[in-house]
Amino acid sequence: MLELNFDVFWEHYEKQNRLKNEDWRKLHYLEEPKGFTLYLKSAEYWEYKTFIRMSKILEFGVEYGTDEAQAIKDFKTNFLHEAMPLKLKEVEVENAPVEIAKEITKIDDYQAKDYADFLEHKFKQWEKAILRFVDDTLKDEVIEKSIEKSFGEFIRGLFNSVNTYGFMTELKAIVGVTLKKGITDAEQELNVDIGVGLDFDQKVKQQADRQIEGFNINGKEWHGIKGVAKDVQNEIRESIAKSINDKESLTTVKSNVKDIMGKYTGTEIKESRAMRIARTETNRMQNASKLDSYKRSGLVEYKKWDAFFDNRTSDICKRMHGQEQFLDAPFIDPKDGKQYMQPPDTHPNCRCVLRSVLKE
Repeated sequence: MLELNFDVFWEHYEKQNRLKNEDWRKLHYLEEPKGFTLYLKSAEYWEYKTFIRMSKILEFGVEYGTDEAQAIKDFKTNFLHEAMPLKLKEVEVENAPVEIAKEITKIDDYQAKDYADFLEHKFKQWEKAILRFVDDTLKDEVIEKSIEKSFGEFIRGLFNSVNTYGFMTELKAIVGVTLKKGITDAEQELNVDIGVGLDFDQKVKQQADRQIEGFNINGKEWHGIKGVAKDVQNEIRESIAKSINDKESLTTVKSNVKDIMGKYTGTEIKESRAMRIARTETNRMQNASKLDSYKRSGLVEYKKWDAFFDNRTSDICKRMHGQEQFLDAPFIDPKDGKQYMQPPDTHPNCRCVLRSVLKE
């Protein structure tokens, strides 16, 4: 879910509300002592939110000579008359294994800002669950052999959550927001309303399936979230088995778990491949969505490769910078003749973007 400032959020809502097309979103709000959180939800996804402080609302009341209660009432009348109210409630964390104690969450406790953030949060959830299981189950300072089977069942159930409907729903929501960011960028660049198109849900599913099942990027295979979850599951199970065999302490067990999970989430000084791929895929999906929007607008004749220049810009991106091609034609590396349809096909962590060249 993307968080916007109130003015941008409201402008976006009013534009969509006027269209009332397949991209129309329903306005929801959550009233709390500190203010109102507003949400825009499509048929499937919670997509945008904003927060307006109660103090800001009361300022308008003072300006127009009304008391606190009237100011809040006026705000609801003027802005929320078509909105659906939400209430905080306690819910169980979705897909949590039965061994994990019930947790309490709120509707706005956590919302991933992008795909990399979503993936990192999932790894941290898994790590937290594993450490809790270790604390709750392993009572002695030295691990007993009898725990190996129950831990194996637990770890398998935990990482199998990537195969559930709930996980896919969360992933599709993130992918949908990412693709819509590309559409919005194209709309702002061209100054026209383009919309998501009738096949948007199909595109979301295709991109989400790609992230789950894996793909090749510049000749190197990425096994996808399903493959990565399997790798993590095997590494942790093997680590626990070794700890049991070596009669290691719980402190060592937990340290080993953190080290394994850190390989996938990265550290302050070392980026993990999983996070690098997620950031690269975010850029790729946004550029693909932008390219599709260029085509549907009917205004664009050429796509243009626009590199981001700093001390980390790659040589190939420097060579590709400024190159223009027809929308369905590949970009060509002048050095070796390799072809690329869009950034970041050249390499992981590419920050290049597409720009449009209008028809004359």
